[in-house]
Amino acid sequence: MNKRDFLVHGGGVLLSGATMGAAWAARAPANATPYEGALTTMPQLARWQTLQGLRFDCRTTLGRPVALMLSDVIESAHAAPHTGIEQFTLSFEGPRALPLRPGLYTLQHAQTGDVAMYLEPVRHGEHISYAAHFSLLT
Repeated sequence: MNKRDFLVHGGGVLLSGATMGAAWAARAPANATPYEGALTTMPQLARWQTLQGLRFDCRTTLGRPVALMLSDVIESAHAAPHTGIEQFTLSFEGPRALPLRPGLYTLQHAQTGDVAMYLEPVRHGEHISYAAHFSLLT
């Protein structure tokens, strides 16, 4: 995927704003619903940390269902809170039998609704690990 396609098809996810609707995705899918819970007062990183270990559902490019587990939420070593930018990476684990290509996917969970994010495979082992990088304005 080239840079232009990435930006047109969801690169804005990396710069989503502080409101809950934009917190999960700058370009939410048509059927997306914002999550209006107690998490709305927490920073983005803290919201994702509360979801660690939970299962998210998505589909392969061929439409097959895949379950991904949010295995880790990692704050960037270069993040500086006083800059107004929150940087972190979400790590997901998925089955080896249904690999996902790098691209924009809609992840579904009861607490978040539909969340669009760019996933890239980063490690292959017993499971395939995927990373989603965020740089959010706070």
